[in-house]
Amino acid sequence: MEEQSLIPVAEFLAQARRRGVNLSLRALRLYYSPRYELLDPPVFKKGGGHIAYMPQGDVDLLEVVFKLNRGYGITLTQIKKLLDFVPDKYYPLIKAGCIPPVVFEKLLNAKFDQKIFSGMSKDKITDAHILACGESLIHWAKHGGAELLGQALNTAPTRG
Repeated sequence: MEEQSLIPVAEFLAQARRRGVNLSLRALRLYYSPRYELLDPPVFKKGGGHIAYMPQGDVDLLEVVFKLNRGYGITLTQIKKLLDFVPDKYYPLIKAGCIPPVVFEKLLNAKFDQKIFSGMSKDKITDAHILACGESLIHWAKHGGAELLGQALNTAPTRG
């Protein structure tokens, strides 16, 4: 983690609030607690006193966790499992509400057979589950999901 990418926890929470993630310091502590480990714990800079710092990039991850928890009703324990299989390329779609709940249900209920998924990347496992939800995705697309997807893809950050 680069030192210049660290911001004080107060600024971290302020940035999250500007993105619609209204989270208390107590709730943030729960997200990085050993029980869930959804975020890296804050660090203290040498000579920086008692100010805790968080990686600025984790604001995006916090937004995803918050959307999964509050928007989709997925528990923090389930989110931890999901984040193990959902690559960050899907984060803009999750934040925009573009992935139908059935995909998360499939991923959470999947019995990851070592013979089938051995050697597969997270991208391929997630893609396979999205494709397996074909009929539900068609229904979702016909009822407004496609419009949300288009909006998310137009606002998704590009990687250089």
